[in-house]
Amino acid sequence: MNYNIKNKIKILIWSVFIIMIILYLFPINKYLKILYKIPYIDKIIHTTNFFILGLLFNLKFINNNKLILILFGLFIEILQGFFQTGRSFDIKDLIADTIGVLLTYPITKIFKK
Repeated sequence: MNYNIKNKIKILIWSVFIIMIILYLFPINKYLKILYKIPYIDKIIHTTNFFILGLLFNLKFINNNKLILILFGLFIEILQGFFQTGRSFDIKDLIADTIGVLLTYPITKIFKK
């Protein structure tokens, strides 16, 4: 992978990190509450977000990225417990984050062959 593409992926990864922190710490507004009436939608969102982040990490070839991303999910959940945003620490969200991260590995192994 050439240097320019690696740099763009690096910028994209950091951008996704920042956006995820902001969105996961932002209070849930009335429009999102409508979305949250769909059963398990928050877990689907967590799994999807961390799946995408895991794919980006694999493109960048970052070693031990599973642990880094799972710790990032834990960090977000802990922060949600500290801020008064209407959100709180939820172990099910952390499990959904972990599932999203782990789902990237069978897919990336197929494409790396």
